[in-house]
Amino acid sequence: MCFLQLFQWLKHTIFSKYILIHCVVFTLISIMFPISQAAPAAQEYQIKAVFLFNFVNFITWPANSFKQESDPFRICLLGEDPFGVVLDLTVENHTIEGRDLKVLRLKDIQMTRNCQILFISDSEQARHKDILKAIRNLPILSIGDNADFIQQGGMIKFFNHNNKIRLGVNPDALETVGLKANANLLNLAIIERVGAGK
Repeated sequence: MCFLQLFQWLKHTIFSKYILIHCVVFTLISIMFPISQAAPAAQEYQIKAVFLFNFVNFITWPANSFKQESDPFRICLLGEDPFGVVLDLTVENHTIEGRDLKVLRLKDIQMTRNCQILFISDSEQARHKDILKAIRNLPILSIGDNADFIQQGGMIKFFNHNNKIRLGVNPDALETVGLKANANLLNLAIIERVGAGK
């Protein structure tokens, strides 16, 4: 069973019912799914898509993250989209606290203001600092996979270690804007405490 088929099976059987299952799967993803040498890019972003989906359950957003009770929970991608349809399939038919999950693909920094999660593509590497500066006072979880993403002011970065996807997290940057990371997430991550917004 390929990774995407395994994920779809988990998603439709037990994913949405128990936070504990999210924790177990989160751990399994980080430990048991090395990136294949045959198709590294495709598999890498399948795994990252599942992480993005699970951040919804491992991060707490302040009430002012949404303008209205009917607003969806927005996972935004800024720049070139490395996920393709995988991210859409990952969040399909899911809700969080009664809110629909939506994936938005953006080109303009100004369009990020209503996002809850913002993945900043490597295509925007030259603008990372400007983008992060523009959102640094907003309750938006910023995520990237550039090596110095956290040093530039980002909150979570993906990186490869021993051919597995790992996480670096700056909890101080999250707390500055009212976001709070679950202890289970922090236990899986490498903590990088760098001044937010630098």
